[in-house]
Amino acid sequence: MYNVELKQQFIESYSTSEKTKDSVRNIFKRIQPYEESWESDFCTMSTKVIQPVVDAILGVRETGKWRGISILREYSKWCILAKYPRACDGIMHVNLMGLNKIREQMVSSPLHLQQCLDDLFDPEAEETLDVIYRCYLWMAFGGMPEKDALLVKAEDIDFNSRIIRYGEKGVVTVYSESVAAFNKAAFLPSFLYKNLNYEAEAIRRNRVDGDTIMRGINSVASLSSIRGYVSALTRNSPESKKTMAGRRNKNPKQRLSYSRVKLSGTFFRIYELERADAGERALTALKALAEADMKNIIKATDIRVRKHMQNRKEKLYIDDYQRWKLAFAI
Repeated sequence: MYNVELKQQFIESYSTSEKTKDSVRNIFKRIQPYEESWESDFCTMSTKVIQPVVDAILGVRETGKWRGISILREYSKWCILAKYPRACDGIMHVNLMGLNKIREQMVSSPLHLQQCLDDLFDPEAEETLDVIYRCYLWMAFGGMPEKDALLVKAEDIDFNSRIIRYGEKGVVTVYSESVAAFNKAAFLPSFLYKNLNYEAEAIRRNRVDGDTIMRGINSVASLSSIRGYVSALTRNSPESKKTMAGRRNKNPKQRLSYSRVKLSGTFFRIYELERADAGERALTALKALAEADMKNIIKATDIRVRKHMQNRKEKLYIDDYQRWKLAFAI
């Protein structure tokens, strides 16, 4: 942390919870590179200077953004009260919409997702391993839980009805833009293998034995390997530059992840309800997201506490949905 003694004093005064203290330290570590470049503490900087920092380091979701903003606001107020030299209230006036970040990390429609996948991956027609990574993100857009995506088999895909069945009763849509990728992943016995570090001619290599669509050449893809590969394609780092070597687009605009694409797909389907003059159904769908989140929270003894938490989650989803529409001018 930059100015570590000052920040440690704030942390000790802010909370007695070790979990909360860790959250505060994490925020401070994220702003440290900027403070080092300024050679000044965050609490001394103007709104104009810290606006791009807030946009860069805080989450795309309202819930994550407000948690970080709250910590930075409390820190700046604490520094002002402590009469730290040049401490100011710059953080109090930043724009929290974060629409540029939404445009970078989410998508607006199946067509938009396909365009992003075309920026990241080989064309489906080349029949490389990239088709399974396309399917991975298409299943996210459809709303499938990530753990279930690795278990999908060719027989689970109904190309006539354009659906994928998973789990006991789960069903997601196969959008027309995704048919080519799912077809290749379901039925190809081998993939074209291109070693991007050499100019040798590409060769076909058989896929590993199995019946899931996410099996590759050397193994069945794991969540960690898929996440790592997709992340490397979208990050500006030495690892990503190595992964992107030899590809057509070495500077993809989108930073996609399973969770953000999944939320994008959810919002797209809610928007489809709204377009069909079913505003009440759209609102009900947003509230259902909050209700689903509550299932993962330990039941509180006081029912009023749970009701308050659910109401807040509903508001956050509604806010996130409105920001998503604004970001893509929908």
